[in-house]
Amino acid sequence: MNLLIDKHELAELLGIPKRAAAKIINRVNYELKQEGRYVIETKTPKAPRQRVFELLGLEEEK
Repeated sequence: MNLLIDKHELAELLGIPKRAAAKIINRVNYELKQEGRYVIETKTPKAPRQRVFELLGLEEEK
């Protein structure tokens, strides 16, 4: 399983629009930057899968 998740995969997992998924990913990346962490900039924004699931209050399947 990939450590990062993008808006396409998140939208499919949650059954939400890609725009809403992108907002979630952007929020996670913003929070990481505020903590002083390095955020990898990609054309399609990606965020750490674990942090996205934590923000949403979900547990990752293992």
